[in-house]
Amino acid sequence: MQSLTDTEKRLTIHLEGKLHTGYALIRKSLAEIKQRREEYRRAKEKEVPKPQDAAKPAPSGKPEDPSAKPKEEDKSRPSETDKK
Repeated sequence: MQSLTDTEKRLTIHLEGKLHTGYALIRKSLAEIKQRREEYRRAKEKEVPKPQDAAKPAPSGKPEDPSAKPKEEDKSRPSETDKK
């Protein structure tokens, strides 16, 4: 016959065991990682400009992409004025 303290002893041994304490540590670390990741995402959202702001020209009036050039006309095809 088992005594009432046997259940208490088993519970105490379980809670103090390596597996239980290891998983408790993993759960705690995972919660900390999730919190840091959420804080990082919130900070990044504040830094990223809104899509409507990204389309505005640079304050100097120059295009934002220095390699952007106006399109040149295609000289290989005759234009409407050349046909006449």
